[in-house]
Amino acid sequence: RCRWKHLLAFTLCCAILLVLRPRPPTPVDPVPAVLSGELGEAAAWMQARSEQTENTPLLTIFTIFKEENASTWEACHAGACVLGSVRAVRSWLQLPEAIVLIFAAEETCRHLTTLLPLSGLHACEDIPCFAADGSPTYDCLFSAAASSARTPALMYSNADIFFFQDLAPAVRKVHHSFPNYFIVGKRRDMEAHTALRREDTLFQAVNHNRNGIDWMVFPTAHAPQLPPFLVGRIQWDQWTLLQAVAADVPTFEAGAVVQSVHSNHGVSLASHNRSGSNVNRDLALHVPHPRVKELKVYHPGTIWLGRLDETMYLLTSHTAATEPRVSEEYFAPKIAPASGVCPDCTILFNNQSLELLLYKQHALVQDRRTVTLAHITPTNVALVPLFYCSMLAATVSNVLFVTAHPCVRDTLRRHGYPVYLHRSIAAVETTEDDFFVFLDAMVQALSRGYNVLWLQPRTVAMETGAMLGGGTTTEIFFPQSYLDGPATGPPDQVYTRQRGRTFRFWLNLLQNLRQRQASGPAEPGWLWQHVAESVRNVQATRSKNNPIIGSFPNTVDSDPLPQLDETLLTCDSPPESNPDRLPGSREFEWPATKCDTAGS
Repeated sequence: RCRWKHLLAFTLCCAILLVLRPRPPTPVDPVPAVLSGELGEAAAWMQARSEQTENTPLLTIFTIFKEENASTWEACHAGACVLGSVRAVRSWLQLPEAIVLIFAAEETCRHLTTLLPLSGLHACEDIPCFAADGSPTYDCLFSAAASSARTPALMYSNADIFFFQDLAPAVRKVHHSFPNYFIVGKRRDMEAHTALRREDTLFQAVNHNRNGIDWMVFPTAHAPQLPPFLVGRIQWDQWTLLQAVAADVPTFEAGAVVQSVHSNHGVSLASHNRSGSNVNRDLALHVPHPRVKELKVYHPGTIWLGRLDETMYLLTSHTAATEPRVSEEYFAPKIAPASGVCPDCTILFNNQSLELLLYKQHALVQDRRTVTLAHITPTNVALVPLFYCSMLAATVSNVLFVTAHPCVRDTLRRHGYPVYLHRSIAAVETTEDDFFVFLDAMVQALSRGYNVLWLQPRTVAMETGAMLGGGTTTEIFFPQSYLDGPATGPPDQVYTRQRGRTFRFWLNLLQNLRQRQASGPAEPGWLWQHVAESVRNVQATRSKNNPIIGSFPNTVDSDPLPQLDETLLTCDSPPESNPDRLPGSREFEWPATKCDTAGS
């Protein structure tokens, strides 16, 4: 009986210990690679999986697959796949810091699950929305990817682009220093019938042109909002880049350090000719602009300013002292290997075109595109901060500084001021040369359809351009004192309406001045005397070929700027090598935020 009592007690203790023993964590139920249903399920699943990962991936790459016929899929399953997109996405799945999210029809997802290792963090989802003609649209695609992603960076790519291990370091280089950004890069084209290695592509792939934007990276929190562009058609990618450029989002061209290779598939310019392309062209005529509420591009050609060679920055392995590349050479259709990889790479300013800077800086005045040009030299660069703040206080925000001096250009853009380096002649050696360069920039602005307010930085317009020319036929406005008195220098301000004859007036004046300079030495002050004489002669000779020259309305005035400490901004300041202090970076403060509007 005693033995039975001991045996019963022992059994009871074992049972208690068995119940109270520590249990291992419950394993996560495997989730099918093809996720069906609402995107919320995919987002929750991806978040749960990423939380289990020791190092959260850097970026989510999303794309869309088109439907293929049954024979194409049969060939793929048999090991004879002709789809470059399947081989390309396999290269993404080998990137350790990337999550891959595919949008496709349910049948396509089922095939991709077998052909691709869609497991772990990778998923295939239903296409979220369609246009009336049955085409998928990019608006829902981008918003669905942003809602689903749990990585700090988000990337869209066409499905037929191969990527390699140099992608993540380049993204991390920018993401570390810039809270908002937009990265694009040129692609290279080559025949790819098998999986590619980076070293195979370096001396075989050929550059694509500057209009082909096949991939883009941005912070997930700042994913662009798109109108319902149709997938697989033109101009949606130019629109997206131009929107970022116009809003002063730091934009980067990274083709020199990111090797992205397009698998040739024998279909050239298909997106230009596909049914529905007109839908995208119509949508692309409306681009958000910080100063133009009408959101109009004005003419179809402007959309092509959203090009790879118009970004704010370049990501390259060149040293900071190197002048940025020449676009024609960089995008030439030739074999050109990537120049290096990050983190051993450099962020350089890009030389954006005058056409793009005019578009960025313009405002609408009486429904006409208008820009304010200010001529800056090494002797007056110190006036820029006060001049700029005073213009903002006068509600004039469409200012573009123009200079012929690289040191002025470098100084102003490091401080975040909109500036264009204009080179209409080989060397700027005299005051006349400097003035010719500025006059040539004004002629080019008129030729591109902009009204131009020309200001000397020693004065500031005290009214907005909305008062200029109201209720009058005058086409070129000068200060009355300039029209009446002797000319000892350039006028403080000139406003020119864009007309064919105003353009011809300034162009002829520029050509005459150059001819006069080339004829030999002249007396001091000849330039300003010649300009004043030309203006007064046209004013006195009324004909259909001459513009109507007059004085500013009484409501428009200008005041001189006060004396300023000339050490505030100097042309010989050293270049900024710290990416955390470049315009748009985490530690940078834009000039407008430094202006004390009331004090100005």
